[in-house]
Amino acid sequence: MFLKTVHMLQNSHSAYRPDIDGLRAIAVLAVIGYHAFPGIVTGGFVGVDVFFVISGFLISSFILNGIRAGTFSFADFYVRRIRRIFPALILVLCTTLAFGWAALSPAEYVELGKLTAASAAFMSNFALWGASGYFDIAAELKPLLHLWSLGIEEQFYIIWPVLLVLLWKRAARLETAMVILLLLSFSMNIFLMSSDTVAAFFLPFSRFWELLFGAVLAHRQLNAVGSDEVGRRTNATAERDSGKYCLARNAISGVGLFFILGPILLLKKDIPYPGWWALLPTAGTLLHIWAGPDAWINRKISAHPVLVFVGLISYPLYLWHWPTLSYIKILDFDWSVTSIRVLKAGAVIASGIAAWLTYQFVEKPIRRAKKRRYVLPLCIAMGLVFALGLVVILSKGFINRFSETEIQVVKIANDAATGYQENYRNGICLLRRTQSYRDFAPECFAKAGPDGITGGVLLWGDSEAAHFYPGIKSYLQRTDVGFSQLTNNDCPAILNYTHEQYPFCPLSNKFIMDWAKQHKPRVVILAAYWFRYPSYTEIEKTIQMLKAAGIEKVVVVGPVPEFRVDQPKLVVRAISGTNVPERLKTPFYERLLTIDRTLQGITERNGAIFVSPLSLLCDGDQCLVAEGARAEGLMAWDTSHLTPFGSRFVVDRLFAKYLEK
Repeated sequence: MFLKTVHMLQNSHSAYRPDIDGLRAIAVLAVIGYHAFPGIVTGGFVGVDVFFVISGFLISSFILNGIRAGTFSFADFYVRRIRRIFPALILVLCTTLAFGWAALSPAEYVELGKLTAASAAFMSNFALWGASGYFDIAAELKPLLHLWSLGIEEQFYIIWPVLLVLLWKRAARLETAMVILLLLSFSMNIFLMSSDTVAAFFLPFSRFWELLFGAVLAHRQLNAVGSDEVGRRTNATAERDSGKYCLARNAISGVGLFFILGPILLLKKDIPYPGWWALLPTAGTLLHIWAGPDAWINRKISAHPVLVFVGLISYPLYLWHWPTLSYIKILDFDWSVTSIRVLKAGAVIASGIAAWLTYQFVEKPIRRAKKRRYVLPLCIAMGLVFALGLVVILSKGFINRFSETEIQVVKIANDAATGYQENYRNGICLLRRTQSYRDFAPECFAKAGPDGITGGVLLWGDSEAAHFYPGIKSYLQRTDVGFSQLTNNDCPAILNYTHEQYPFCPLSNKFIMDWAKQHKPRVVILAAYWFRYPSYTEIEKTIQMLKAAGIEKVVVVGPVPEFRVDQPKLVVRAISGTNVPERLKTPFYERLLTIDRTLQGITERNGAIFVSPLSLLCDGDQCLVAEGARAEGLMAWDTSHLTPFGSRFVVDRLFAKYLEK
């Protein structure tokens, strides 16, 4: 009886499924909720996975039905994709670029140009993967970040129709081949999660399994409506209203919806994703669709007119919402938390209005026109958008939009940002997230004497330790003191600090501690991006172990000033004529001061030395951003990381006296 019930569930098929549009609405609202209110809709990012399964199901159904009927045409398939995808995307890309002209710095505008060109070529996921280094622009400052998922979908649809046509000739093994491809893709996802989470997130072959979930279901339903369809449907009709059938399909639908809503409300952004966790929303979507349009939840909830309406505009809504929210972050409205939430809610509503207008006056007229009427103009328009993105890149973000003083600030900031490999020794002595302690280069270690003791200076911490390298190096050039830099991106000098996305932290920190015990540098400098670590007070254990090992001087460096927006951008905004602001207000001063005082107390009660960049650089909440009110005195090149000038400024005035013998 169970197999018969499953068989009847597979017969629940109709040309249009309003419940699937409702499922689209749940997916897009989850994504928007996560982007606008991440503290409430903590796992809304799984909405993209729901989209993938839906897309795989609908498009595969279209292809398979066309192949079986002998009417499938590659040309017609791609014409449909162009008419569906291009109109709204072209509009959003052009609008985002136009707004960026007024709102973005040259460096940010160049990044937007890169993503615009990549998005027009449906390769933004590769562009984001390639640019996802530690010092890459924050996600919130990329107005086209969300188009990575569109890139994966379109890459799938370049490959998938060809594979289906080839595999159809071996129809008896088609589903087996689908399942094998799905398992291979899922295995790649799991493998990359252990070695490169960014690649697992952005690369198509580690995400295709989600679309293949929908493809397998589409093939199942195609088989369920075969040549003996009439006989099966006649038998099914007699039992369609039976209690067991209703109970089964309603249970499957309910479990599916639970697997979708549960992760949306309960998952957190710091979990390793996609990985195994992505099975929940994808399996939930599969079950919910499989239950069929007659299941009670599908009829009454998923097919509710309000959700169906949101589902119909879900594509333009997805396109519009992120640029709108991103520009709110970029413009840095220095308002209260409540006001920002109201502003975000307004941005979501505005995105909804823009989505409806796009659907009503752009998408629908093009869909209703003759099949190939707009295809060539749309392709030309997309090509022009691609070219425009390249122009933005080649023009260096149209830097001439700015005055000479503004250009000077921007150039200094860009030089520091692009020179972090040299200034911080990134990938050499500042290890990347995927590197282990074995990757420290020989030049990271001071040469030891005959007794194996260096007697020099050790710099230990994360990138906000590494940004002192230029200053320390400059100061020690006039001495014969040895200098070792052993720093790790995202890894503070906290021995028990662990993070699932940075698996090498514990081993690297243990290696550095063991090295310090063996080589006994005279001075160990501990610095970190304390602002981001809730566990920063656990630095006490590191201090105690170093002191117990006989290290002469342990110097703990407090936090540097932190801003919500990159400091050079704030400086450019505040320039009046040729006058560069020397100090600007940080909204985080009270929190920084608390961290500073806590670290000072920990340090001094353990017999170590504490130095405070905050005390040096800030007068209350007004902090130094350009020493001497001049562009050459720019202190930081992002929200907190010091320029080479800023590094020398702090080192020379704050803890240089501890470096000499």
